[in-house]
Amino acid sequence: MQDYNFTSYEAHLEELHVGRYAIADVSRWTGLSAGRVRRWLGTSGSYPPRLRLVKRHESTPINLASFLDVVELHMVSELVKKGMNFKKIRASLHEAAQLNEVSHPLARQKYLLHAGRLFMPSEKSGIYELDAGGQLAITAIIKHRAEDIEFDPKGVAERFWLQGRNKGVYMDPFVTAGIPVVEGTSIMTEVLYEAWRLEDGDTKIVAEQYGIEETQVRYAIEFESGFRKQVA
Repeated sequence: MQDYNFTSYEAHLEELHVGRYAIADVSRWTGLSAGRVRRWLGTSGSYPPRLRLVKRHESTPINLASFLDVVELHMVSELVKKGMNFKKIRASLHEAAQLNEVSHPLARQKYLLHAGRLFMPSEKSGIYELDAGGQLAITAIIKHRAEDIEFDPKGVAERFWLQGRNKGVYMDPFVTAGIPVVEGTSIMTEVLYEAWRLEDGDTKIVAEQYGIEETQVRYAIEFESGFRKQVA
């Protein structure tokens, strides 16, 4: 987790909104087509604002994605995979953003998923179900929807485990400017992958070169190889 060396929390949030990722990279990391990424972020300029999925921060350049953009897209992709209706997702996100006056509602810890429906805790009573006409839902078990995300003390995403926490690769805006790295290091996965290629696939030599475990090299190779196959 991030140790806060900033003079204010606002400065911390600004880093999360910095446009640092090309659309092609976001496509690889989320498993979404570049066209869908552009539509959902509204970066093409031709997509009507009311149909855009992600409520972006006004400071993020239109042709780049921020860390919170990537997290939000990943979460939407997961919801679609789990069978949630796309129009319901869009309506829920728009409602959540308006109610709380924030961007990237799915990148915030208080949002929950249960049985294909989105919820958020209500300060008044119960659990508020999004896109349900203001309904307060009462449910005994609500599963948190963000197993692969770490949050800052105020509940905003700040670290994202791209293949799951057991696969050793994460992105963090405060480590190597948010480029994916291997757990326990600040070594970028693309660096380890290229070294592995130059060494004709010898993970032991690469591990010795960088002073890490072979398992960590394999995490990087698995991560980079998987996304490069998608592009090929």
